[in-house]
Amino acid sequence: MKGKTVAKIIAYVLIALLLVAVVGVVYKFTNGFNESFKTFYVEHDGKQILSADSKLELSCCTTKKFNVKYTFDGEKSEAKDYNVEIVPHADKDFEFTEDGTKKKFSKAENLNAAFALKKGATGFEFTLPDEPKIEQILQIAYAGKTLIVPPDANANNPYPFRLVVSSYNNAVKYNIDIKMLDAGVVGIELDKTHIVFGGTGSGAEEPIEPEQPEKPSTQEYSITSYTLGDITNLVPVRSNIPQKAQGGETVTFTFEILDGDYEITDMSIFVEKEPKRYVPITSVGEHVYSFVMPESQISLRIQADLIVSETYYTIEYDMLGNGSVLSIDVDCPSRAKAGDVVTFTVAMVDLSDVFEDYDPTLKITGVAVCIRSGEQMDEQFYLDQQSDGTYSFTMPHGDITIMFYLMRE
Repeated sequence: MKGKTVAKIIAYVLIALLLVAVVGVVYKFTNGFNESFKTFYVEHDGKQILSADSKLELSCCTTKKFNVKYTFDGEKSEAKDYNVEIVPHADKDFEFTEDGTKKKFSKAENLNAAFALKKGATGFEFTLPDEPKIEQILQIAYAGKTLIVPPDANANNPYPFRLVVSSYNNAVKYNIDIKMLDAGVVGIELDKTHIVFGGTGSGAEEPIEPEQPEKPSTQEYSITSYTLGDITNLVPVRSNIPQKAQGGETVTFTFEILDGDYEITDMSIFVEKEPKRYVPITSVGEHVYSFVMPESQISLRIQADLIVSETYYTIEYDMLGNGSVLSIDVDCPSRAKAGDVVTFTVAMVDLSDVFEDYDPTLKITGVAVCIRSGEQMDEQFYLDQQSDGTYSFTMPHGDITIMFYLMRE
């Protein structure tokens, strides 16, 4: 009797342990019961990635390897396919230029190739660039092209790239946002003959302090310059912007646009170590400017735009009805800007000495403005004569013809 009771207890314990194990598995592959059960997952550095959205901080100059696995596959199971790609991830999207053509970072292409992404049967790997900068990846993706990337792109997008891994049928997908970290100092070897171990015991030699190199009083930092706005690489300019300067140095440079259709509309400096810092630029002569170099790499941004010239539209006049254009004398400007108030006068001309059949009873019965171009093309509106005998109207965005209607009494 006791044997049966013990057997039942053991059976209940085994069932309870099995249930706990099942719950544990479900908990693990549902990200703590917060997501649906995962039948596919990713491994990196021996850790399983089970959250649909996650972040990774990876050092530059390194190749990262990932494994992909299906939950219920064993060692002898046939490997299933999967999908992997690296795409832009813009917290704050921006425009960059490719050979003068503006493009959105969120639409950037060829990032798989830029990261040298290699896909295998059970895993994949990719390589990070030498520096943690968006522009370096874009330069690889758009090889041979001239690129201009806004200086604040890196500061505004700490996780600029996204690794997207999904199962063969896209039922399970992982979005892993990537932050690129500076690799720091690597490849240093210690010279054992110059290592001194000191101590406080009796007879121990005092450690020899190695000579420290003299720190320079100033340090040189790089200057990157680029243009924004309507100006392109085809617009000729004259400039002598230095590529580097010492911290605290007053930097003087010239920048002149040789095409008269463009003008400089803004100049600013982006300090990489202090993105919110303002560095004033002073005009010290014709096309000559200066600023004090901060203790940081900087980007000098020069914005130039087309000079918006005032557009004038033509004013013509014609007549309908009896008589001819010779029958009227119009005092009206031949052109005007959109929005200008145009005032004119018109009077009948006595042509009885010119034409034998001239009818002196001709008179103006109506005046209309007909729009000949622009968005309001073919529209027209009528004018009333004012108390002083003039007519007036507001010039539209387009060429016009003033129509005079002449009729006999």
